[in-house]
Amino acid sequence: MAGSIVVRTLNPLDITPGEAGEIAAAIRSLNLDGKVRVEEQESEDRGLTWFEILHITLAFQIGRIVVDEAAKKIADVVVEWARQRFRGRRSGSKRPVYLEIHVRDDLGARVVNAIVIKNATDQPEDRTEKKLMFGLG
Repeated sequence: MAGSIVVRTLNPLDITPGEAGEIAAAIRSLNLDGKVRVEEQESEDRGLTWFEILHITLAFQIGRIVVDEAAKKIADVVVEWARQRFRGRRSGSKRPVYLEIHVRDDLGARVVNAIVIKNATDQPEDRTEKKLMFGLG
């Protein structure tokens, strides 16, 4: 399944490049046969958001089932990372983490996962259908 996986935080002041590197290392440990890299996004003067946003893009030239399984494994890694982060936060920030996983494969480009992790214990809120329903995916 050779391909590439890109981890990108939309605001490096929220999820730092070091934290994105931790996520990339955890994804590498899944042995998905893809090159994993962190892409730094320059901070832009956009409106404030309640979420700390993380995008992960998978680019593979294989079937949908395999890519979707890889996306689920990656989502699980990020959920666990976010839970650990909530447990260890020293600041008073309670902002949830919003994860969006994009796939570029032989079927085109699409969003396969859009989830919100609100704290260290609750199940993530799946927003994939909402994302697709409103034509944002």
